Amino acid sequence: MGGEPLLHPTPDAFINITREIFPLADLRVVTNGLLLKKASVAFWEACRKAQVTLNIAVYAVLESSAHDVLEFCARQKVRVEARHKNTFYAQINPHGDSDPIRSFDFCRSLYYCPFLFNSRLYVCALPPTVQYYNEKFGRSIPGDPGIDFYDPQLDGQQILSCLRPQ
Repeated sequence: MGGEPLLHPTPDAFINITREIFPLADLRVVTNGLLLKKASVAFWEACRKAQVTLNIAVYAVLESSAHDVLEFCARQKVRVEARHKNTFYAQINPHGDSDPIRSFDFCRSLYYCPFLFNSRLYVCALPPTVQYYNEKFGRSIPGDPGIDFYDPQLDGQQILSCLRPQ
C-alpha cells in the first residue's frame, strides 16, 4: 500500500513469491489502474495463476476510463473490484506532536495497510517513509524501526499479533 505496484519492472515476481509463501492468502494488488493496459504478459499470468484480485481505486480524474480498464481486466480473466473514490486522504501532523496511540487507533479504524520496506514490516507506510517528508519539508517527525522479519526470535504468530489492530 502507499504506492503504485505496476511501476515496478517485475510486479509478477512479488505475486509469485507471495503466493508460494502464503498459499491460502486472499491476495490483492491495489492500483489506480492507469498502467494495467501496459502490464506485461507475465503480470497477467501471475495474477491468474495466483488467483489475485485487483483492487482498483477509481478517482474522479480516472472515472472516464474506468469502464475500459474493467473490461480489459475481464478479458484477461482476472478478478477485479473497483472502488470509486471522491476523496483522497493524506493526513499528517507536520508538528509531529500528535499522541501516537490515539493517532494509530484512529488510522487503524479507517485502514489496514501493512507495509514492507528494506526487509522490515510496518503497520502502515508512514513510519518507514516519513524521512522523505521530513527532508522535503524540513521536519523531524520520528519514524519507527518496524519489525525485522529476519529476527530469529520472532515467529509468524508474533508478527501477526504486531499487525493486528489492538
